[in-house]
Amino acid sequence: MREYLGGKATVDELYFPTKGWAGLTLRTYRPASHTWSIYWVSDTDGKLGPPVVGGFHGNRGEFYGEDHDQGRPMKVRFIWIKLDHDHSRREQAFSYDDRTWETNWIADFVGADPGKVSLMAVRNAETPLGRTKRERHDQLQENPMICRIWHGTTPRSKADAYTSFLEQRAIPDYRSIPGNLRVAVLRRDEAEITHFLTVTHWDSEESIRAFAGDDLLKAKYYPEDHDYLLEFEPQVQHFVVTAIETAP
Repeated sequence: MREYLGGKATVDELYFPTKGWAGLTLRTYRPASHTWSIYWVSDTDGKLGPPVVGGFHGNRGEFYGEDHDQGRPMKVRFIWIKLDHDHSRREQAFSYDDRTWETNWIADFVGADPGKVSLMAVRNAETPLGRTKRERHDQLQENPMICRIWHGTTPRSKADAYTSFLEQRAIPDYRSIPGNLRVAVLRRDEAEITHFLTVTHWDSEESIRAFAGDDLLKAKYYPEDHDYLLEFEPQVQHFVVTAIETAP
């Protein structure tokens, strides 16, 4: 998610690899009414839809709006729930009678702040991070660090074996590439599935190209992944690290 106008506007992109499409969310904040307006645009038609409007009370936000479903008017409700520091849930529901709501979309999100994922030394030995915030800021501006994030899911019963595979196969592969600065594997268990994130840091796109090939955002998989993963998400996400804090 990217912030603009001092945090009064945010934008993020969502990819649905199993559906074959993607979309963009635009949120704008009105200080006078303390409300947010949330707009959605899909890559299928490029149209900015009507907003849902609302606000937050504690860890829960509710937003309401009006739209049409194949010409049929309906009300739209969007709920955003902060579950804990690193997890949130978003739900969408429609109502055609102003009384009952039908939930038709639920998404769970896992935070992966590159500045807080076990990062102590995220530059190579030849270019250590500066000791002060100003030194680190100037260093990152001159030599931007790239954070590459991959997501995958396995059956819960195979999660331990996949963790061992990542430790023995994937992590050494990452670390063998000159320019790879750091590797972290994140895991979250649910009732029947387990989510994995690999969060890696690189000194340049050229280093990533040596690992992933010319299509930088294409996910890299191993033959053994077919024994574990439930689906193969086609792309990863890249972020430029603009600020970082280290242990004193």
